[in-house]
Amino acid sequence: KKRKIIGEDTMGKSGLQVTTPGKATVAATSTLVLAANEDREFMSFTNDSDEVMYLTFNGIEQSAAAVMNEGEPLYPAQTVSFSVPVIPKGNVYAICSSGSKNITTFEGT
Repeated sequence: KKRKIIGEDTMGKSGLQVTTPGKATVAATSTLVLAANEDREFMSFTNDSDEVMYLTFNGIEQSAAAVMNEGEPLYPAQTVSFSVPVIPKGNVYAICSSGSKNITTFEGT
């Protein structure tokens, strides 16, 4: 799997107080995949599907809604991770072309 890191590489390091795995089914319309969390210090997303997804981050992109071919592309089997000091704390949305595709999430506080 491909792994993309934005911020410090904190995988395998201790210090996070709470870690929460999750998952979502991404639609062909903008889908909330991770709710805002002011205490967030780490988050990662893995595209567990066979098509490209696009992520958008509330507070970074101009619009909170995910749009096809805009934002952060997440290719099949790719993982993208964010950690301090570059960590969006707002809602995270995703979209894909056909819908009903899975994304796994991981959040640390």
